[in-house]
Amino acid sequence: MSDLALPYVLAPITDPVLERVKYDNFLVSLRNRRERVTLLESKPFDLTMDLTSICHLKCPYCSTGNGTLKRQKSIMKEDLYLDLMRRVGESCFLMWYFSNGEPLLHKRFAELVGSVQHQQVFSIISTNLSLELSDTALRQLVASGLGMISVSLDGATAETYSLYRRGGDFDLVVRNMRRLVELKRELGLTYPLIEWRFLRFQHNEHEEKAARKLAADIGVDLLEFWPGGAPPAESRRKEGVYRSTKPLAGPAISGPALARLAAHQRATRKLARMVPKFIAGGEVEIESVTRKCDWLYFSGMIHPSGRIGPCCVSNDEVDDFAETFEQLGPVDGAFNSAKHVEARNMFATGAISRTVCQKCPQPRAQHYQFRMKLRAILRNAPDWAVRLLAKEPETYFLPEDKILVPEVGALMRLESWAHSKRFWNMDWRAWRASP
Repeated sequence: MSDLALPYVLAPITDPVLERVKYDNFLVSLRNRRERVTLLESKPFDLTMDLTSICHLKCPYCSTGNGTLKRQKSIMKEDLYLDLMRRVGESCFLMWYFSNGEPLLHKRFAELVGSVQHQQVFSIISTNLSLELSDTALRQLVASGLGMISVSLDGATAETYSLYRRGGDFDLVVRNMRRLVELKRELGLTYPLIEWRFLRFQHNEHEEKAARKLAADIGVDLLEFWPGGAPPAESRRKEGVYRSTKPLAGPAISGPALARLAAHQRATRKLARMVPKFIAGGEVEIESVTRKCDWLYFSGMIHPSGRIGPCCVSNDEVDDFAETFEQLGPVDGAFNSAKHVEARNMFATGAISRTVCQKCPQPRAQHYQFRMKLRAILRNAPDWAVRLLAKEPETYFLPEDKILVPEVGALMRLESWAHSKRFWNMDWRAWRASP
């Protein structure tokens, strides 16, 4: 799943104690990044965790599917998962339960996610959903406390779907997705959001209209079209799957949940009201940004064995930063291994690093990966956090943030007002409800 809808659909933190813990940590993370420190005082607030590193499909441009991933196949043990969540769950806003493996191949996935609902981590899975799942299993998945179930279905017909999702069953995926929608309605739940994610290639780009019609018929909350990672046809790669060439006829992200949840957010959060227009993301480009990587301040990758990687971009075991959480350094739970410190120092000073960061395979991820996530967390920020950020935005944000993140621009417009006595003494509930 991409982040396109995230600023408008992220669930707010309802427990006031957890809200304070999470936003306190978030502010420290922002300050650490702004000061470009090498040793963090904060814990990650956005994490990617693979519960498995296996998949039953053979998608040609997936390193797991095509067999090029250099990592031992494994499934995370229950006690390891619970220990990890005990360390990072309370400070974390977002957990992405996928990267190299199919999460539903972990037989206790729904049970494990459900066991940490009290931590109010908005959790997302991306699944091919091409599995024989009982009605009980599907019901447990819907009731597990997930924030979103993103279903990878790259086509509106079995013929086009099978060209990339090799080994998948189109009809089975559609049946499972229909049943997820039905069960969610039966249980009267707002979450998890059921998303159909359609990777666009040359062979399926003509099915956009059919996909939109089928999505409405199934009743999914969101439909997302995203460019599939493939070479152009001119390269004549033997896989026979090529990059899409036609522009979309409609929006990249749509669905009934988008407008409904965004309207509720604007009604309850002032910062969301200040940036009400839907901005899909990805269209803002800047030529010069601070030399840094947001992964090294906000996040990290946890593999099924418990090994820690710097990001989900580099997944080979040789590039890991730590074997266990115990190697992460003196600040409990923070990502402060020797390699983390070395990589941050490389960005801050230009020093040579022996880590994978020296030869980053996807430099764009350094600057754009967390753009929409920052937007989502800021739009749900409580009044006290908004006041602190508006009073001293230069303490928390880099200059380019106001270009990439509209909510930061809104905070900076509030800065002069934030120093006034009226700002600190006013009735914030009335301010939040005002137009």
